[in-house]
This record gives sequence, C-alpha cells and structure tokens, in this order.
Amino acid sequence: MVTPPPKAPIPSGGRIHLIVACTLVFLLLLGGRSAYLQVVQGPSLRENVLRQQVSGKVILLPRRGTIFDRNGNILAQTTDSYRVDIRPGDIPAEKRAEVARALATCLSIPLEDLLQKLETLVSPFPLDRQISVNTGEEIQALALPGVDVYPSAKRVYPLGSQASHVLGFVHPELSSINVEEYIGGEGLEFACEDLLHGKAGQATYLVGPTGERLPLDPVEFISPQDGNNLVLTLDSTIQSVTEGELKIGVETNSATTGCAIVLDSRTGEVLALASYPAYNPLDASTRTPSHLFNVATQFLYEPGSVFKFVTGAAALEEGVTTLDTEWTDDGTIYIDDWPVFCPAEFGAPHGVQKLAELFQNSCNVGFAQIGLKLGATTFWQYANAFGFGRLSALELPQAAGRLDPADLWPEIGLATASFGYSMMLVTPLQIAAAFQIVANDGRYVPLHLIKEIRDPSGKTLQTLSPQATRQVISQKTAIQLRQALRGVVESKLSDTLRRYGVAGKTGTAKSNTEYNNTTFVGAFPADNPRVVILVNINQPQVDLGYAVRVCYPVFEKIVSKLVDILRVEPPQ
Repeated sequence: MVTPPPKAPIPSGGRIHLIVACTLVFLLLLGGRSAYLQVVQGPSLRENVLRQQVSGKVILLPRRGTIFDRNGNILAQTTDSYRVDIRPGDIPAEKRAEVARALATCLSIPLEDLLQKLETLVSPFPLDRQISVNTGEEIQALALPGVDVYPSAKRVYPLGSQASHVLGFVHPELSSINVEEYIGGEGLEFACEDLLHGKAGQATYLVGPTGERLPLDPVEFISPQDGNNLVLTLDSTIQSVTEGELKIGVETNSATTGCAIVLDSRTGEVLALASYPAYNPLDASTRTPSHLFNVATQFLYEPGSVFKFVTGAAALEEGVTTLDTEWTDDGTIYIDDWPVFCPAEFGAPHGVQKLAELFQNSCNVGFAQIGLKLGATTFWQYANAFGFGRLSALELPQAAGRLDPADLWPEIGLATASFGYSMMLVTPLQIAAAFQIVANDGRYVPLHLIKEIRDPSGKTLQTLSPQATRQVISQKTAIQLRQALRGVVESKLSDTLRRYGVAGKTGTAKSNTEYNNTTFVGAFPADNPRVVILVNINQPQVDLGYAVRVCYPVFEKIVSKLVDILRVEPPQ
C-alpha cells in the first residue's frame, strides 16, 4: 500500500487570518439582518409583539350627569354600585347549591329560581346590575367560583315617581362601542342623552405569557369625559302639590287618565308637569305603555269649549267683536244643513249676550257666528300663531297635533272649530302654551324645562332664558280677553281666590266613548298673572262629568297652595 504524503501544515498566522475573515463575514451578515429587521420590518414586528402582550382595551365608562330642580334639589343622579355576573359553566356541580345559597342570601332573591338558572344555563348572564357597594364587597369577599363582582354605577331618582314623565328613565343597552351602558329611555333622559351621557375613555394594558396583567402603567390611557349636569325650571315642591291634587282628581272622578301643567306666565318656564298614571323609573314592572304615556304632551283630542279663548282672541284682535258687541242665541242654527246648538242643561237658548257672557255660558251658537265672521283663513292663521298644529319648543318628546289647511274647511267645519270641534287635534300642552300667550299680554315665549347646563365640575356652560319672540295678539286684546274670561268660574271661587281673580275657560269634549274629555285652563291672578295652570281629566265616570265640576276643583286646590309657595300678593 502506498502511503500518501502528509499535507503541508498551515502556518499559524494564516489560520488566524481565516478565522478572522469568517468572523467578519458572519458579523456582516448578522448586522445586515439586524438592520433589515429594525429598519424594514421593525414597526410591524413591534406592533406584533405589542399585540401579543396587550390584554385588550378596558373601556372606562363616564358618569352620567345629574339633574337638579330649580332650587338645587337632586332629581336624578348616578351613584357608585356593584354588578354581579354569573358564569354557570365555571361553577363545579358540587358547588352550585352553596353558591346559590350565598347569593340568594346576599341579594334577597328566591333560592329556587337562582338554583334552576345555575343548573340549566350555560352562557354567562348578569344576575344584578345595580347592588349597593356594601353588598358588592360582601359578595366579593366570598370569592365564589364562577361569580364576577366588579364596580358599576347606579342611576337613582331620590324623589321616586315624582316627575317621572319629565325625567324618564335609563336602561342597559349595548352601545356603539359594544359595551353595555345605561341609555335614556324616556323624558329628558332620552331627549338630552347627548348632554347627560358623556364620552367613554379607555385603558390598554400589557399581559404576561400566561395572560396575567403586568403591574405596569397602561400603554395607552384616555380619560372618560363625564356627562353634563342639567338644572331644570321645575320646582319639586310645586311638582309634588300638582301630582298629589291631580291623582286625587282623577281617582275621585273614576277617570282613566289626566295631566296638570303649571307655567310661569312671564318666562315660559315649566314649574310642574304631571301625568297620571305615573311610574317608578327604577321599577321596570311599572313602565307599561299606559304608564309611560305622557298625557300632557302626547294625548291628542278635540279640545271642545276650552278652545273658545282662541276664537275670542282672534275676534277681538280683528275687530269682529268688542267686549260690548251683542250676539244672539235664539236656539239651534243650521250651517250646511248641520245643526249647531247649545245643550239645554246650560240654559240654552241664551238670548242676547256680550263676549263675557258668551264665555260664561260657553255658547256654541254665539261662537259659531263669530267664527263665520272671521273666515277660515283668518281663523287658521290665529290658531297657527297660537301654536296649534306644530311642535312646541319644549325639550320633551311630544305630538304636533293637527290643524287642517284652511282651504279644506267647509263652512260647518269653521263653525264647529270655533268651539273646539273638527279640523284639529291638540295636546293639553298646546292649550297651556296658547293660554300663556294670553296671560303674558299677547307675547309668545317658548316653553322650556332646562334652565342651565353645567359641566361635571358644576361650572355653568349655558343659561337658557328664552325671550319673547313675537307678539301674537296686542296687549290690549290680551287684557280685554282676560277681563272677559274672569266670569267663567267667578261663582266658584273661594273667598281667598276671589281677592285675586282667575281668568280661565272650561272645556268638555265628547270622546269616542260615552264619557267626556274635560279641561280647565286659567291664569292667576287674573289682572297680573304669575302662573298659568291647566288640568285635563279624561273620561270621568261620574254624573254631570263636566270640566267645571271635574277639573276646576283640582285647579283651585293647586292655585290655593301656590299663593303661599310663590308668595303671591293680592292686588291693592
């Protein structure tokens, strides 16, 4: 065998050079790769790493704004509370009874119902969204499996059902950010949602390999913006009086529904607005359609004789009548072959009457004659100027009513519209707003419920005090009209109220049942009005269920108490 010759040894210096060269090539490749990763792919890699570490966004809900009455009394506010959610699938079978007993005891709920849910449901569900802080902390300390307890917020209404149709309520709903939030359901809570709600914030945290949140500051934090506060024109004392007397009036007369409104005749501020039946904003079982219905702003009806003050205002302003013009009621008259007459129980026929007597006798025949002299176009223009057939400025959801175009009014339609039938449907709010114009010397001031908007710290952002925007009738006409309306209830006035005088009008309209819809609206005191009060009670199931017997007594009880509350001085 031939042995190959040995390889020549590599000199030690050359070996070092080779090692150095290889090292340099490796470092160059590593540096290039590093530069590529940092410069070219760096942003996306960092984003991927961060995404893997971030637990997701924690939504920070804002605190809903507080609602105050005009005197600073809290009507609605958000307080701290706790929420309890259940994950049935994470409760061991042998622990279900123990968990159910603990929760039933803490929350005062039926044990059997809760145990059935734990045994039959699989998906997580909220057990109680609004519990007290003490109860929440008590349940939290029990560390029950499958039970999540965490801070929440609770909307409270310190005065219970008072002003429920003004305030409304809130209910849980998935918002646009896919988080369950409390959203306004009715009343101002609904109408002023954007003002009250605020804006949610968020916090984003990093998590460790096993999903636990790292004890570091959030990588992103946006503070929530709490909702603004509202100061209303309502006076909770006047609201309480109004609701109490309305309830008595409706129930005494075995009626179905009713409402009462108290307005500041000079400013258009709503001092009280009550609707019966009411509801408890915190009790969903009371929020039935009939209870949620706001009679004051949503009930549409033919007003009947209470509308005659609009006819009288237009006639005085247009010179169709004066206080001394005589109108004759000899009995039934026929218009387009339709009979127009006054009920015999009101003493018809009334013979020769002046305007004040027409109001006092509520004479349909006399007002039909006045309406025909005005003409449909002129009559319509005044009805529209008084606010009928359109929405008011009030911040609550409301019905616009109906006022048919004048060119659709037949002669009989004009005649009956003059005493509040046909060609129109109105709301009680519209009647009150129109009479406020008469009480305010003919000036229209928009009705309003919001007095101030304040930021969460209490700083006033906006003061709302609408001014008179137009003169609907002259001051002279308004004064004469109030003078003519004083006799409507003069004989009914108590000795106290007789010192002040009341200018008002009753209305008893036939409904689609055998019972009536009754209304009384009045200005007090008559000569220099401070308030306008409307009372509407529907379908009183009593004999002689006319407005003067059903609604006026409620008006008198309310206004008698306002003498002291508002410190109304009698005229000299």
